[in-house]
Amino acid sequence: AAHKLLDGRNFSQADCERFGCGYAPQGWDNLVRHLASKGFTQQEMLDAGLARQGQRGIYDYFRGRVTWPIRDSTGRTLGFGARKLFEDDAINAKYINTPDTQLYRKTQVLYGIDLAKSAIVKK
Repeated sequence: AAHKLLDGRNFSQADCERFGCGYAPQGWDNLVRHLASKGFTQQEMLDAGLARQGQRGIYDYFRGRVTWPIRDSTGRTLGFGARKLFEDDAINAKYINTPDTQLYRKTQVLYGIDLAKSAIVKK
């Protein structure tokens, strides 16, 4: 589904690498389990905006979506944007971003500034 979406928008492999495209699998807790195995706490995952609290515990926020990093002008990843792939997605919004966190404030970050910086400097 992710390849179909990107191919339909003429994204090449090089484009995907340049923009940092990724895919978050549909499972409820793939990322949560992976990060826990690396020593991250549930609170850290929630604070980073990577997980949400549900009735049965925490779950992956970006599951079942194409993802891309949102970076600052130095290229440091502050959060993620994601596009819906499946109609049965529990979150109705077509696009979602990391919620505001200590690192990421949507109103203070211009998407793609890390890629546009050199062109801006030339002008």
